[in-house]
Amino acid sequence: MCIQKLFRFRHKLDWPIRKFSWISPCMRSVTYQGRTLFVNAKSFFLPYEIRDAFILQGKIVVLADPNSFLNDPSYCKERRRGINPFKNLLALSFDGSIIWEAEFPENVDYYYSISSKQPLVVNSFSSFKCNIDIDTGEIIAKQFYK
Repeated sequence: MCIQKLFRFRHKLDWPIRKFSWISPCMRSVTYQGRTLFVNAKSFFLPYEIRDAFILQGKIVVLADPNSFLNDPSYCKERRRGINPFKNLLALSFDGSIIWEAEFPENVDYYYSISSKQPLVVNSFSSFKCNIDIDTGEIIAKQFYK
């Protein structure tokens, strides 16, 4: 049994949390606040606010909040030219490096919500529900629902 599972009951039993020098894979935790992603004892700053972040198959999946970058003048300028300068669904390793940025169903689009974490299913602004391959960030299947 993971030590993390034991600590879930810490509030009921009022146990103090002890700091360990090693981190078991089952003890990895991800939280976020604003633009900051906290992974165990490390923090990473993203260019935009985070809407959701979680661990899936050894990767940290992050959905950046579209409301935080749609009003950015540089983003809007690039978007009007047909270039999508920022992909807002990405997977990170536990050291903070980018593994992949998810492709979009349309050339200039963005994801606004996660429907399912396993399998990874996200909703896009252009009315597509997309199944994303967790290993590559590519769209496995997409369904237009408008």
